[in-house]
Order: sequence, then structure tokens, then C-alpha cells
Amino acid sequence: MEQLIINGKKLTPANVHSALSDAPPHLSAIRSFLEEWWNDENYIVVKTSGSTGMPKEIELSKKLVKASADQTCDFFDLNRNTTGLLCLPVHYIAGKLMLVRAIRSGMPLIAVEPTMTAICHLEANAHFAALIPSQVVEALSDAVGTAKLSSIPMVLIGGGPIDRETEARLAELPNACYHSYGMTETATHVALRRIGMDARYHALPGVRFEKDIDGALIIHASYLAAPVHTTDLAEIHNEQSFTWLGRTDHAVISGGVKLIPELIEKKIGHLLESRFYLRGETDHLLGQKLVLMLEGSPWSEDRIHDLQSQLHKLLNKFERPKEIRFESRFEETTSGKIRRLSG
Repeated sequence: MEQLIINGKKLTPANVHSALSDAPPHLSAIRSFLEEWWNDENYIVVKTSGSTGMPKEIELSKKLVKASADQTCDFFDLNRNTTGLLCLPVHYIAGKLMLVRAIRSGMPLIAVEPTMTAICHLEANAHFAALIPSQVVEALSDAVGTAKLSSIPMVLIGGGPIDRETEARLAELPNACYHSYGMTETATHVALRRIGMDARYHALPGVRFEKDIDGALIIHASYLAAPVHTTDLAEIHNEQSFTWLGRTDHAVISGGVKLIPELIEKKIGHLLESRFYLRGETDHLLGQKLVLMLEGSPWSEDRIHDLQSQLHKLLNKFERPKEIRFESRFEETTSGKIRRLSG
């Protein structure tokens, strides 16, 4: 019989409901998922993050989810002698997979409230943790959080890109931090890269990649019923490795030139302290124009002029934003990603 050790308590199909009946919301959510995992259906229902539109529900076979969990357990050598930290909401695939990895490997879990400051308030010792970028940024914002993040030997970061400053700081930490590539449809990651050592993602065993005629990545995996066609642009080095470039649905065609906002954002990230993104907007002359969106209060004209001067030096004439706009706070998906609104 499958079981799970969570916060020192053994959970089984027979006792999970009673053991977590009066639990706080994050543990009640765990109970609900475990009841679904241990029911007689051969699938689970999962919500997508909503980064490319409204979140939707899809069905994933339990066989697929188990195969994905086993890949991670093998790669990180997760077992009953390692302790995992669950600080992600289990409404989404990343949190669910932490539970399945623990069930499959025997790894005990510490489950805490899934907040942005979860690492900063961590009191127990963990060997392995899965985080989203915003939790990492929050942890690195002070000495206590940085020390606690550094104390976790293996850190898996997924759910969105990592900015250049955060990547540089992670590379200096003594522990092993990995950036994952994957999606709900593949039951989380199919490729990993070690931060500070490699910009390329490397496929997990049984996974290979190719591109379609538009340059978007296609994922093949031995445990997938069919290839997954993505909206991710990539430079493929071989069937087992690639460099992520951006998304086809973010691409901007301006004056007949195809621009990938994510590539331009990497070039200018060091100039900006606040969150930002580039988007395309309809333009009578160019078809689309590139607009730089900054989070926060509007700047003075002098400060904007100074930024434009720096952008002029860094970017070619096609890449330069034709307009700079401000939003007091960006909209976010339920998983904490910036919702890139198009004009």
C-alpha cells in the first residue's frame, strides 16, 4: 500500500481523510489531492497556469505522472533518507508532483504554507525543494533567506524564466540549483540545467527534442502518448539539449522584422530594477511596435531620457522600444508569472 510521511505523520489511503480533516487550508488541499491520487480513476485533473490565457483543466494519466516523478527521483537520488520541502500550492502540477515524488521514493515531506516568503520562514532542514522564481527572489532579498536557501543541498526552480541578476546570485551559492523546463502537459519538467554551469537544458532519460517549421519546440518522451507541440522557441544543439529563446506567442513582427521579446529583455535586464516586459502593439506604419512595460510609478522625463540613451547603445534600431509605459502593478497568473498583455 502506498503511503506518505508529511510533517512527521504517516498518511495512507485508509487514514488520509481523518488525519487531515481539521487541517489548515494548505494541508486540506494536500488531503484533497491525495484522495484523488488514491481513488480508482486512472487519471488526475490538473489546472494549467494560465500564462498564455485563461487557466484550463486537463486530465493527466497517473501512469504519466508516476513516470515523471520517477525521473526526478532518479536524477536527484530522492529516497527515504532525504527530506523534501513542499512550499508550492498543490492546486497546480508542481505541487502535486512533489507529493507523488514523495510517495514513489519514500521521501518524507515538510509541508508549509505556499507563500512567497516560505523559504525565509523555514525552520526545519530539507535536502530538496521545488520553488518558483518569485520565491527565490524573495529568499535572496535578505541575509536570513539567502542562508536558508543555501542550506538546501538541491533546489529545483521552475514555472518561469529567471532574470540575469537572480541567476548570477544563485550561481554563487554553495548548493546545487537547477532550472527546469516543462509544462503541465508533460507533468512538469522534461529537461534541466544547472544554474551557473550551463545555459543549455539537457533532456532527462527517454526524452528528445526537435523543432517544427516555425522553430517551436516539440517534445518526445517515452512516457508520453504523443509528442507535445509547444509555443517555445529554441536553439537545438542536439536531440537531448537546447537553449530556450522565447515564445512564439510573444513574438513581435515590426516593420517586417521578427523580434523575440525575451531575447531583448535579457540584453537590458541589468538596466532596470523594477519588473518589466516587452510587448507588441498594433502600429499603423510598422504593423506592430515594441513597447517597454515597467512596473511602478511613472518616471521623470529626465530618467526616461537616460534609459532611452542606454537602450540606444545596447540595441539595434529594430530592437529599441518605440514607447515606454508604466503600470502600478502587473497582472499575474495564479502561479505568480507576469501576465503579458498584448496591445
